[in-house]
Amino acid sequence: MNNKSNVIYAYKKQDTQKIVYVGQTIDLYTRNKQHIDYDPFNANNKEYEYPLSRGIRKYGKEMYELIILEDNIPKELLNEREKYWIAFYNTYWDGYNQTIWGTFP
Repeated sequence: MNNKSNVIYAYKKQDTQKIVYVGQTIDLYTRNKQHIDYDPFNANNKEYEYPLSRGIRKYGKEMYELIILEDNIPKELLNEREKYWIAFYNTYWDGYNQTIWGTFP
């Protein structure tokens, strides 16, 4: 994966083909490694009990496909775009996002 920056990304669950999580990052490669390889398996990490981490432990990381929704977004617009995509895919009410607005304040 080429490292993309200023990205709105999502994880799609392979069995349902449904977008279940939307996030933002300035470094997609590192953030994906955190979500897939580190957060779900480190019980000392606060993200260990987040819904995406629990899903990865339960179904396996191969069940989740990383999708880029937008990239090269001006940094000051990342929060707004994340909020838009969370609402678009309804991942707060019917997915793994824990806030309607995206990134925790």
